[in-house]
Amino acid sequence: MSNALFVIAEKEFSDSFRNRTILAIFAIFFAISVIGIIGGIAEYQDTLDSYNELLSTAGTQERGLMDTRPSPMIIFGSVGALLVTMGALLGITSGFDLITRERETKSLKVLLSHPVFRDEVINGKAIGAGGALALIFAATIAVSIALMLITGIVPGGDEWSSIAIFSFSAFLMIIAYFAIALCMSAISETSGTALVYTLIIFILLSGLLPVLIENGAADAIAGDAPTMPRMIQSVSIDSREGGRNFQAMTESEDFQKYREDIQDWRSRRQAVIDIASLFSPTMSFDSISDALTSTSSMTVTVRSGPGGGMIAQTQASDTSESILSHLLALLAFPAIFFGIAYMRFMRMDLR
Repeated sequence: MSNALFVIAEKEFSDSFRNRTILAIFAIFFAISVIGIIGGIAEYQDTLDSYNELLSTAGTQERGLMDTRPSPMIIFGSVGALLVTMGALLGITSGFDLITRERETKSLKVLLSHPVFRDEVINGKAIGAGGALALIFAATIAVSIALMLITGIVPGGDEWSSIAIFSFSAFLMIIAYFAIALCMSAISETSGTALVYTLIIFILLSGLLPVLIENGAADAIAGDAPTMPRMIQSVSIDSREGGRNFQAMTESEDFQKYREDIQDWRSRRQAVIDIASLFSPTMSFDSISDALTSTSSMTVTVRSGPGGGMIAQTQASDTSESILSHLLALLAFPAIFFGIAYMRFMRMDLR
């Protein structure tokens, strides 16, 4: 491998930390992420206190149902939404003028007049700017974990794995938007045009597509939701007798069929959303974040009134296939858009 690649990568890495705009986005991203982690720590402590209080007041039999403590992944759930916007902007800021800046200043033609190949230029720029993104992101995650440990929150073995997957998927989302910005920079004549194109794609993938899918297409494809049997809707559960009638109704054949139909409808609707999310880095990261930051695999609720008491409901926790598919989608985005940028740059006319 030629030494020119490393020289260009080193220069681009250094330039990333000299650019005031990029440094400002770095600082905002770091600050917002840390603030989100602090808020997540407070939320986790409140959830843990509520769990301990409920545990202390529960009976022996009820306590046996509460075998799942709140997960520290709640903390990262609080920062996930912040990463979607700021992480994407961080990637866009780092990549939208990598090529156009050199073209506008005429330095690209001078650079290529030296004994350096075009692929070394595009690869070196991508590696250098990507390395800067990796460094700032690694620093953010390191500080976040340090804050957790300082406050006495020590994740378990499985939770460390979840943190690693969450961090990796967040970084892939940032790199995906970086690759999109780099691609627009290679296609466009000016940095302004590249930025506009990239922001349009960002709005489409992170804003418009989720709204269209979740509020329109998913319902249209899945069909109308099944209607609860009217005899169930008309039963009152305020009295003891009403509660018994309601329980009998829920055990009826009509209600069992309704429950199967509504579960089938929800599965079809979710399948549409899951497939559509593969075409958006934002939605893919959201899906992974939601799967990893759920508080536990068991929901414990307390219900008063007739038939009241503590109820534990086990939720589906096998999400490994879904996470893998979204990770592959996040890997595909940088590969596709960098490939387009590479081919465009190799055929670029600089006369």
